[in-house]
Amino acid sequence: MNRIGAGVLTITSIALFILSWEQPAYAYIDPGAGSLLLQVLMGGLAGAAVVAKVYWKNLMARLGRGGDTTSDDHGEPDT
Repeated sequence: MNRIGAGVLTITSIALFILSWEQPAYAYIDPGAGSLLLQVLMGGLAGAAVVAKVYWKNLMARLGRGGDTTSDDHGEPDT
């Protein structure tokens, strides 16, 4: 058995050994967790929409079908 296979086998064995002594958590998920998950989901969707818009605009500009290829920032650092 090669070294990578032996390492994976060792880690898997240790993980199964630790998980075999599972105990109940006696925990709950508070109501704020749901709103946090909703905010993360909405923020991710909004970010994906902005990224898609930027790439779509760049693609259309490269294909010569409209879009603005000029920008105010010429790669100069802020002072």
